Amino acid sequence: MCMHCKMIGKRELWDHLLRIMNMKPGFYVLFGDFNAVRFTSEQLGSQFSQLTATNFNNFIIDAGLFDIPMGGFNFTRFSKNGEKLNKLDRFLVLEEFMDIVLILTV
Repeated sequence: MCMHCKMIGKRELWDHLLRIMNMKPGFYVLFGDFNAVRFTSEQLGSQFSQLTATNFNNFIIDAGLFDIPMGGFNFTRFSKNGEKLNKLDRFLVLEEFMDIVLILTV
């Protein structure tokens, strides 16, 4: 699958999630492998996509989400040969949730 096609699929997913969150307000917690990095520092050994990072960051901002800092390793995905490292796993919560819970780490 081409890189452009993958990026379009990710953006469609994030747009869909945003529509759901806007239609049904609540305290949302989204977690798992988002298959995207937010910053160049979250990736080693592979090509950084500024467009994908921008789209993902815009989704997080538009949805009013907070990216909870994760403890442990800096990267959550390692290629089999150990040459490519990425931080793909996230734990995102609504910013209002952070008003209730002052200190939260994963």
